[in-house]
Amino acid sequence: MNSICDFIFEPGLLYVFEPDRKLLADGAICKDLSGVYGQCDKANIILEICSLDMLCFQSDMQLPAVYRSVRQATPAEYRDFFFNYGWESAVKASETAIGHLVCK
Repeated sequence: MNSICDFIFEPGLLYVFEPDRKLLADGAICKDLSGVYGQCDKANIILEICSLDMLCFQSDMQLPAVYRSVRQATPAEYRDFFFNYGWESAVKASETAIGHLVCK
């Protein structure tokens, strides 16, 4: 892992961020965060898409301050992240479509 301060990000690539355990409250648990780098906004990193568990995804999120280390994702992490993101997107789209078909 590299410090995010020294890391050169490329927009559109997937990265894995690790929390700084010293910044966490006693007993707090914080998972690694996978996210697609979008841009820096006033020294804040903005992620286009991100997930803590590769099941639920958020868009356009600012990287929380507790995440201080980063590395580029492995090919297997790319595969899993984008497959699961596509699956979640398809499920949401079908739920919306079915909701529009329900008679009221």
